[in-house]
Amino acid sequence: MARPDHFLEFAKRLLDDANCSESDLRAAAHAAYYSVYHLMAEYFGLNTEKREAKHGTIISKLEIIDFSSSPGYVQKARSVYRTLIDIREQADYHIAKPFDGADAEDALEKARGVFARIL
Repeated sequence: MARPDHFLEFAKRLLDDANCSESDLRAAAHAAYYSVYHLMAEYFGLNTEKREAKHGTIISKLEIIDFSSSPGYVQKARSVYRTLIDIREQADYHIAKPFDGADAEDALEKARGVFARIL
């Protein structure tokens, strides 16, 4: 069974390849976002199979959480989630525009920052 951190590991493997293609860069950004998406769906108790974990639902829940009493990884997710969505949308939907490796690296680093705060 896949876990949220598996998506993060996949993104890292893609970016570790010195010969990765633009499609690999896009897939890495996609996977980095979905690592945090699935982590937050799990945290909020949302069933992804029943489509309870819509992107907007997670954004809304992150915006209303009590920041001071939330775990560090949820606080970090709140601070980077919209940027991760933006990068993922560029990677997934704007295929006529070049996708820069720096964007994929940025997505990976933001996702890593979330996972780094899990105790």
